[in-house]
Amino acid sequence: MRRHQLFILFLISSICIYLLFVWYDQHIWKVSKSNYLVFNHSNFSLHCTGKTNRTFQPISDPLISVEEWELLVKNLQWSLPPEALSTKESTDATKCSFSIVNPDSNHMVGGFVDVTVTARDAQARRKTYGGDFFQAKLYNTELKASTYGSVTDHCNGTYTVRLSLLWPGPAEVSIRLVHSSEAVQVLWRQREQDPDKVFFHGYFEGGGKQETAICNAQRSTKLVGDGKQCCCDYIDSVTGDPWFCRRPSSLPCHSLYYHSMGGYQAVLTEAEKAILKSSTNIIVPGKNAINVQPQTTESKQFLSHKVTDKPVYNYRTLSDRCGS
Repeated sequence: MRRHQLFILFLISSICIYLLFVWYDQHIWKVSKSNYLVFNHSNFSLHCTGKTNRTFQPISDPLISVEEWELLVKNLQWSLPPEALSTKESTDATKCSFSIVNPDSNHMVGGFVDVTVTARDAQARRKTYGGDFFQAKLYNTELKASTYGSVTDHCNGTYTVRLSLLWPGPAEVSIRLVHSSEAVQVLWRQREQDPDKVFFHGYFEGGGKQETAICNAQRSTKLVGDGKQCCCDYIDSVTGDPWFCRRPSSLPCHSLYYHSMGGYQAVLTEAEKAILKSSTNIIVPGKNAINVQPQTTESKQFLSHKVTDKPVYNYRTLSDRCGS
């Protein structure tokens, strides 16, 4: 009888532990993982009007709603310079600057700090248009803590950064110019007008013969060539994605059995090469130190009624959830 009771008790305990793990996975780990990703990059938004830099076909995928598609299209838009420019007109990170808005105000955990970034070209002239790719971060080296912020492009050479305050004590602002707007223009042109910068080799085999042909995911001008050997068309049976290869001279299209990386074939002018090499991934100078005060009872009540654009976390709570 005693053994039977122990067995029942063990079975009930096992079921409870299992249910606890399931609940933890669904309500704690997944939430903390998704919230951690919120702070793992700089969100970028465009607050200006004008011509967009790309057109998109209406969505026909039943798995994506029209609202989701329109949001994706909006987020993919990027402000471009009015015309092709040289390195002298390109944004120079060493000439740019940033300043903390209200540096003397009391910054508290759970709030935000705003930063204004001013872009200038290589001749220290203030930019009159946007499109620069800035990345903003707040960090504390001693605590090994950091969070990325959102960047708003005002399309006039100025940007507003908003950073969440997640831990008490000293914190430093870091603004990095990843690409100038002119470099973004070069990359955009390469993507839109010359999409197959990477090409692949397709290997065909049959009847004791082997042939190699150029392949890619788009039927581009480089792939088609003079049109005499174009093209073998393939469709992925799982994803439905297309794949194209130049037709081999003596083997049928169905003899394709493998493909590998072929190489790079980007076509850049000397001016474009210079723009991509200049002022890329460089820290912007500026006064960057603030001191964050711990939360008080009054500040907690104030922040609890404050509407924010993203979740706010105490640093220790976030680090505990993420296992760091």
